[in-house]
Amino acid sequence: MPNNLENIKNFFKQKNVQEVSHFFFLFVFIFLVLIVIINLGTISNNLQYSIGKSLPERVEIVGEAAMTKNAKAKPKPQINSILIPKIGVKAPIVLAQSDNEKDILLALKEGVVLYPSFSRPGEKGTVIISGHSSPHIFYRGKYNTVFTLLYKLVKGDQVLIYYNNEKLIYKTINKYYFSPSEEIKQQKEEPLLLLVTCYPPGTDLRRVVVEAELVKK
Repeated sequence: MPNNLENIKNFFKQKNVQEVSHFFFLFVFIFLVLIVIINLGTISNNLQYSIGKSLPERVEIVGEAAMTKNAKAKPKPQINSILIPKIGVKAPIVLAQSDNEKDILLALKEGVVLYPSFSRPGEKGTVIISGHSSPHIFYRGKYNTVFTLLYKLVKGDQVLIYYNNEKLIYKTINKYYFSPSEEIKQQKEEPLLLLVTCYPPGTDLRRVVVEAELVKK
């Protein structure tokens, strides 16, 4: 009789372990599916960019990055906008009300964001422009993946800024990564543009920063 009771206990223990395991794997599967759905635009942009590298004459990135037919975006003068031909970015530049996180996130729904406490495009000092690399859970807008491919930029790539009726041409000179807890300091000597987004796309683990110098005003 004691052996029978022990066998019954072991049976239920094994059954509970199996049920817990099944529930855990189901939870992980659903979580991964949701992550993929949320970041579908990010994944799509990366795939199309990779395919486009092998088919340079037929590149076409959809959504807010739809600017790269024939491997190059065609610049069109616009007030307060950014154009990055290599990665097909075209978006309005929105001046945030403050550097407060909420104000930045609200402004990101309408385009890429210019940090108000730093310099303006064309001026001496540091200009910071930030954009989403993947959709934010709560603050979603038309430009959820505008900077998905920012990390693809290398030294010498061109960035065009249209600001206050002026066309400004920047060339990238550096790229680095840093922790979200680190701060970017203002430098006041030469005009320097910093393009910032979350990295890797779909996460908030780090930031990628692309530095660009003003070459023509």
